[in-house]
Amino acid sequence: MSFIQDLYKKRSNYSDPDQATMQENSLEKLSSGIYTEGERFVFELLQNAVDAHRATDCLNVSICIQEGYLIFMHNGDAFTNEDIEGICFVGRKGEKVRNAKKIGYKGIGFKSVFGISSKVFVHTGNQCFRFDKDYWRSYWNENWSSSFGPKPTDLSEYTMPWQVIPIDSEVPFSFDEKNANVATYIAIDPEDEQKLADSIKGLMQSCRFLIFLKDNNIKMSFEHHGNTLCTIEKRTLNNEVVLYLNGTEDSRWMVYQNPEVPLNLTEEQKRRIEKHKSTPDKLKNAVSFDLSFAIAVEDGKLKKAEDAVLYTYLPTSYSFGDGFPFLVNANFITDEGRQHLDVDAEWNKVLISKIPEEYLKWIASFSKNHSNYYEVLPQKSYGSINDLLKTYEEAMKNALAKIAFIPSRVNNCLLKVNEAINDSIDFASVAGNSAFIAHINKEYSKQFILNSFFDCDDCQKFEEYGVFCFNESKLKSYFDDNDSIEVINPKKCKDIIDYLVRLSENSESKDRIMSILRDCKFLLCEDNTVKEPSLCYFPTEYSSENNSYVPLIHSTVFLHIKSKKLFDWFKNLGVENMSLSNYLCDVYCKQNYNIKIDNAIDVGKIVYDAFMKETLDDIPERFLKQLKFLSTKNNLFYADELYISHTYHPNFELEGLMDNDMFVSEKYAEYGDINIWKSIFLRLGMSESVNLKTRRYKGKFTDIVSVPENYKSEIIAIETSLKDPNCYINMYGYNIEYYPAILNCTDNVILAKLFNEIFNKEYQTEDSSCYLDYRWSVEEHLRFRGDFWKHRKDGFSFREFLLKYCQLYPTTTGEARYSNETFLNTNINISLCGEYLPVLSITNQINEDWISRIPFKRDLLLEDFLSLLSKIADDSETDNSERISNIYKRIVELEYQDSPIIKEWGKYHKILSADKGQYLMPEDLSYITVEGFKDTNKAYIGKHDKSNREGLLQLLKTFGVRIITEDNVKPTFDEAIPNTEISTRLLCTLPALTVLACDCNERKSYQECKEILQKKIENTKFYQCKKIHLAYDDSGDTISKITFAQEGKFYFTRELRPAKIEPLLHPLCSYLGIRGKERELFVIMTEPEFSGIIEYLEDKEYDVDDIKSEMHPIITSGGSVVSVGGQIGGGIDKAKQIADSNEAKALVLAKLEKEGFDVSDVDSDWSVIKGVTRDGIAYPLVVKSCKNWDHKLFLNPDEWRQLFKPNSMLWLHLGNSVVAPIKAYELFTYQDKLSLTFDTVNLMMDDRINKIMEVMRYFNNVHLDVATLNPDQHRAEHLEEYLFDANNADNSDLSISPID
Repeated sequence: MSFIQDLYKKRSNYSDPDQATMQENSLEKLSSGIYTEGERFVFELLQNAVDAHRATDCLNVSICIQEGYLIFMHNGDAFTNEDIEGICFVGRKGEKVRNAKKIGYKGIGFKSVFGISSKVFVHTGNQCFRFDKDYWRSYWNENWSSSFGPKPTDLSEYTMPWQVIPIDSEVPFSFDEKNANVATYIAIDPEDEQKLADSIKGLMQSCRFLIFLKDNNIKMSFEHHGNTLCTIEKRTLNNEVVLYLNGTEDSRWMVYQNPEVPLNLTEEQKRRIEKHKSTPDKLKNAVSFDLSFAIAVEDGKLKKAEDAVLYTYLPTSYSFGDGFPFLVNANFITDEGRQHLDVDAEWNKVLISKIPEEYLKWIASFSKNHSNYYEVLPQKSYGSINDLLKTYEEAMKNALAKIAFIPSRVNNCLLKVNEAINDSIDFASVAGNSAFIAHINKEYSKQFILNSFFDCDDCQKFEEYGVFCFNESKLKSYFDDNDSIEVINPKKCKDIIDYLVRLSENSESKDRIMSILRDCKFLLCEDNTVKEPSLCYFPTEYSSENNSYVPLIHSTVFLHIKSKKLFDWFKNLGVENMSLSNYLCDVYCKQNYNIKIDNAIDVGKIVYDAFMKETLDDIPERFLKQLKFLSTKNNLFYADELYISHTYHPNFELEGLMDNDMFVSEKYAEYGDINIWKSIFLRLGMSESVNLKTRRYKGKFTDIVSVPENYKSEIIAIETSLKDPNCYINMYGYNIEYYPAILNCTDNVILAKLFNEIFNKEYQTEDSSCYLDYRWSVEEHLRFRGDFWKHRKDGFSFREFLLKYCQLYPTTTGEARYSNETFLNTNINISLCGEYLPVLSITNQINEDWISRIPFKRDLLLEDFLSLLSKIADDSETDNSERISNIYKRIVELEYQDSPIIKEWGKYHKILSADKGQYLMPEDLSYITVEGFKDTNKAYIGKHDKSNREGLLQLLKTFGVRIITEDNVKPTFDEAIPNTEISTRLLCTLPALTVLACDCNERKSYQECKEILQKKIENTKFYQCKKIHLAYDDSGDTISKITFAQEGKFYFTRELRPAKIEPLLHPLCSYLGIRGKERELFVIMTEPEFSGIIEYLEDKEYDVDDIKSEMHPIITSGGSVVSVGGQIGGGIDKAKQIADSNEAKALVLAKLEKEGFDVSDVDSDWSVIKGVTRDGIAYPLVVKSCKNWDHKLFLNPDEWRQLFKPNSMLWLHLGNSVVAPIKAYELFTYQDKLSLTFDTVNLMMDDRINKIMEVMRYFNNVHLDVATLNPDQHRAEHLEEYLFDANNADNSDLSISPID
């Protein structure tokens, strides 16, 4: 038995089909899941070829597609039996697993071919075997054992792990293997052949993957059906690798390799490496590793590698950060497909940590010979999103401090980053190397020497490394160094000028350089001082007369500038010709310390002259703001801190209001014209009205402004947030943009006049107020920075804070108050509060922009009303009756009248009585609403109407006033008799009443109003009396009334005829909740036709849609019809009537049974039903079918008799199986007349008509309808034939039937 056959037997020895199938499924997932790109199996086979090639000759690899197979051949060593066993295993067989110098070690690389094929042949040496999925398809069908259990009918799901079972074979077809020692035949799907060919060709277009393979010389070709599509080649010579594509040089690489980089592992690192699940055994005891770098070379110059990824001999897909500028190769631990690095593996972290030092050492070996070496330097950091990047960053930091790799400009030595100077603008050439080094060492605390200079065209990366780079941004620091500028003489100054001109003209950042030079001290002046160009002047005729304080350019330097024609260049730096405005600006504006009290008027004269000569505008605004002027109290202030005094006729006379030191001196008017002085003052920022001004204050905010205690914490928190935590930053104070005249002012009269002016202006939303701080001392900071540092808090305005919480406002009480204590000056607030509560005391209304920012109290609250009433009561000398009436009305409008706060207040405070304006305790007052009673100690309520009367009465009651109404009087009634006439009328017209109720209460729906009214009417008993007497307490005071309502009873004394009903209307409206609807109720109570009521309401523009939609078809033009003497079908045949009636009765009885009624002993006769009971009580029923609403509803005498029994119910079937009970009055709603019908034969029978008429005489408006009568006009000739009581039966053609 051959080795292959023996291995076949061992690998196919499965006694459990489930186990074999599970193994095959795992291998299938492994093969298909290793790579995202199918063609990368080529790398796996190439790796095997490299590992198998031990000779020193060229490694030849051929890939061919022929006869439905892809053949991969190479001249590496043939497979040993151990190698064959390795590819038939996963993870631990084969020599590569143990050899750290071999590329592979996982034992799964070869399995990648199974991702594209299910049949693979391997021909190596004298052995040939295959892996074949189809070979095993019927295996379990032929080898099923009873021990496996019952044999399934479908065995297709059971397989064998064919990927690891070699089958002794012959090559699939005769093919020239070109002396290859190993040839792998991979069956491919014809449909995938072209796509695979294109993919392999594309893969070979980049030759980089050959660079780090251990063979120095490799040749690889690809043929498709005999046509060579691509050849690539690697040749190595003198540590340079040259790559060829199709015979032409593709790229050239300088390669570095250290096969024994020491790991120097700590014990902790060893432990982590061994513990990590991905670490292969052959690396766990490693003491060194193989590290390689490659840098692209083009035309002798180093070139940054594009799209650089890390290599594990072959390329991964992992790029370090955004990519090294070179290639790195090491034995990294990757995923199964060798594409992605395991970023958590300790082994990888160790390898990454070795890269910076090894690479910089290699850079140091050639940096002197390659001037652009800096182009392939890596970044100091590539971020820190994972441990690999963090490890690199720390290792790079250490390597930069340790390795000297930067070639010095002189002596050909190498420098570390902290030893090197990059003078990117070659400034040392004009400053002198020694002076330049001395300045840097002093200013930046360095220890550089003359050898520290190095050359580099791009210093950005070196700055990132920490190399000191001198560029144009550091020029100002150099010229600020007194040691540097004290050596500047005329010759040196000219050299510096020539250099700086060249620097700016040749730079792409000319504007930036010019802005820096404007403030650099390099220009020599006539007094041999060195100043910034922006402070210097060209000499002119004016300068010869006034040069005491003016910095003029040195005459020698000026001649040089003139000869070189550099005037425009210097003008761009701020140099100007000397003039009056320059003199004023430099001597007094920029150096305001030259303005003293004794020369302030003289300086003002210079300003006046400049204004008259129209040169004042030549001075920059920031300098004009530095001018100081004398005040009326002989002190100096900046112009924008002062107001124009009355001498100069301001628009708003402020000086007469205030004694503050804030007005400009009248002494200036002694020189020149007053109006011109006023124009100058206004031009410089003085104010002639109450305007916003920005003033500078020193100290904390709470020291500058009086802040109420409850708001101090807020401003302190703002101040703390603005304060810099650095100990060398100091607080100075604030710039506050505000109205200085009102800040901290407490005079109510002055504030009233000032705020009248302020509130007439628009609110300025922009606030320039800011917090100020400085470094070192104030003097030094202002000298170097020009002004304090300014800070603002986003979303916070100091001015708004002042207006809201700190400012006092004039009020009507004569005392200035804060905004949250002051009522807005609305008309209602002014009329109610008077001088009793603080209302803003200004003549004009404030616009909304101010109101929205200042929290004035807009409306009086209950506590304010009560406070107001207390203060009014204390001022009993003043007639405040109208004010009190308005206050009461306002309280009711705001619905405060029930508040318990009022009740408590009334126990201790007096209110106004109606008796001569006295104020008494509420408990001593009363208010009687019933007309006719005497009223002593009556509470004052003022003018009122029906709309607020109830609310005012409730307010008095809550105060504690005794309110006497009909509810608490004692009534007596003479001959009270129950009366249903009103309730019947009200229920019959309920829809119309509901419309009135909805109009009075818009919050409730029609249905809600109707239910409330119906319940109230049904639950009220009406009584007609002869007389009604009312009395209260034991006063002995008694009066008579025509109506009285109390506890669900309504008494009246009048007849219910239209002429007598009017006195009942008001109490009825009040009782029914439709106050003010007396006229409408009169029409409803008296109009005989319901259609007339609807028409009337429509005319009054009431919404009657709900009535119309509710009017059921049961209502017809003839009204309800009551039938006497039998059933009237209204045109429906008898059989149909019976069927409809039976249906209706069945539905009703089913409904009642469901509701708990007993219907087991029911006896029904047509529509009358007996025997329905519940809890022992009988419920007589009448059931009518009303499915067809084209016909009228009729009720016969038997049905009426049934309905007048106790507990009776009338049920209607409304169609669609819907049944509903009906109340009695619903039969008469929407109508005023009932029609009583019976057969006319009854007129001819006995005395029936006489008897019924005898009964009907007790009813109102009863008439027999004889509209069909058509008498002959000649009848009067035979009177004896027309005796009415004889009935004339003999002459009648009516048939007579007996009474049932």
